[in-house]
Amino acid sequence: MSKTLLVSWVGIADLKAAGQFPVQQDEFIADGPILGALKTLAFDELHLLYDQEPTKVDAYIKWLSHYTAIKVVLNPCTLRSPIDFGDIHRVLEGCLEKLTAQNHGLDISIHLSPGTPSMTAVSILLGKTRYNTRFIQSTKERGGEFVDIPFDISAEYVPRLVKNADKKLNQLLYSEAPLAAAFSDIITQNTEIKRLLTKA
Repeated sequence: MSKTLLVSWVGIADLKAAGQFPVQQDEFIADGPILGALKTLAFDELHLLYDQEPTKVDAYIKWLSHYTAIKVVLNPCTLRSPIDFGDIHRVLEGCLEKLTAQNHGLDISIHLSPGTPSMTAVSILLGKTRYNTRFIQSTKERGGEFVDIPFDISAEYVPRLVKNADKKLNQLLYSEAPLAAAFSDIITQNTEIKRLLTKA
């Protein structure tokens, strides 16, 4: 049986759940996306990507260990900002490349809920093209669940993405993005994808 891995960014909601950031009076955090997923889905290892203060992440891991015995692998990184497509792409691809080079039989899932919209966008682009991962999301009501992305990246777009040869995609990946950047900002030739993304 394949080893199951969950790859996830550490989000602010996760750190708030562990008491590392204050929670607003009208804000309901519950377990945070990561623990919420681990309470309903089983994985052998949890690989966490983060650029927050190490002391806060260490405290989060200690808090998480009270609820799950999963093996946690930490992947600290440096991002110019949490919405920088280029840095996010570099870090996530480096993690996935390292994992798949070590073992081609891994069953890798990427958590889409923690982090910024830019992190979610890059996760789907890499997971749907080069690494063929599964995806999960978390809700406060149902915890973690596997999700099917209801579209395929255009076959015409795939080689351009992998080779980083397309100028528009390079501009998207390696330039600053506005805080509200999300899937609607991704340029695509597939009208069905564009229709779906503008609703996201």
